[in-house]
Amino acid sequence: MGVSEELDGLRDAFEDCSIVAFADIETRLVLVSSSKGVARRETLDSLCASAADTFGNRKALPITEADMHIVASRTGLEIFFNLPEHAGDALCCVCEPSIDLDAFVAAARDTFDRVLNPAGDAA
Repeated sequence: MGVSEELDGLRDAFEDCSIVAFADIETRLVLVSSSKGVARRETLDSLCASAADTFGNRKALPITEADMHIVASRTGLEIFFNLPEHAGDALCCVCEPSIDLDAFVAAARDTFDRVLNPAGDAA
């Protein structure tokens, strides 16, 4: 399954997820995205910038082993995934506050792993 299909599958599995994007946070560029409706370029750029700001110093300051970061507001959640061994890549998600967070995080981690290791070469 390709990256686009992986992202579509994750977003489709969770009604409260509106955007899933795979980004290169070193260049601050969303490479592939899946959204309900049309996601404006500005929205995707902002999402990618937030992920880059969150995980961008991992190489310079490898003190954090966190692989996930959540930004909560009244209107929703931005959920970011990144791994030290793939420091330049991030999975960026926008969800409603009502999402089943435990189930979504587990599914998103599995999706991110499949995107990073398409042949099943899990790290």
